[in-house]
Amino acid sequence: MVENVELSKKIKDLIWHISDIPKDREPNTLYVTDMTFCLRRSFFNVMFNARIPKQWNMVLGSLLHEVCEKLIKDAIGAETEVECVYEFDGWRIVGRADLVTDDAVYDFKFVKYTENEDTLFEYSLQVNAYATMLNKEKYYVVFVNVTNGDVKAYEFKQLDALWQEFLDRARVIIDAVESNGDKLPPRTKYQWMCRYCPYSFVCHRLDKTEVMLENLHNVDYVITDENESE
Repeated sequence: MVENVELSKKIKDLIWHISDIPKDREPNTLYVTDMTFCLRRSFFNVMFNARIPKQWNMVLGSLLHEVCEKLIKDAIGAETEVECVYEFDGWRIVGRADLVTDDAVYDFKFVKYTENEDTLFEYSLQVNAYATMLNKEKYYVVFVNVTNGDVKAYEFKQLDALWQEFLDRARVIIDAVESNGDKLPPRTKYQWMCRYCPYSFVCHRLDKTEVMLENLHNVDYVITDENESE
């Protein structure tokens, strides 16, 4: 038995190509996901025009996204990878919604963990923004557990208050960038993120006190229904 090295390389290149690193960030541009989890990390990403190093979990997530979108789009009559753009105080906020129907946005999260209130809030903040930009009345955050195949789909109503929370977070990042870091955003309250953050060494030396990002307006989200499938 002899490995066909050329074929192995060709297949590997094709698989890894699906998660190609995007082009450099355009000036005065924020991604929708910048307003979730850690505003300070997002600030560093904007300042350094940073690209996330390609990792296998990103490739796997991209593969699963493509498969799920193709399987589901015809069943629910959806468009895939719909661009979202919002002009905000001289900046552009951009993103892509996984699936969009006449009245709803669907976003898939491929995870190894059980979702909790914190992750649900951060992801709902993201997908509520898509729903607002696309003028949809509701949205779904669908968790797919890559370990055991469990699926949980959460339905939410679009909330203007959550959209305002999103924009206020965007303003925090913009103020930090435009002040060249003088108005430094707070660190995240999710300490697990710091363990894997490329900026943690610098970040924890910028201030000596624990500055945690809290929900700026104590906005709650509303789950209208929960559907679970095995």
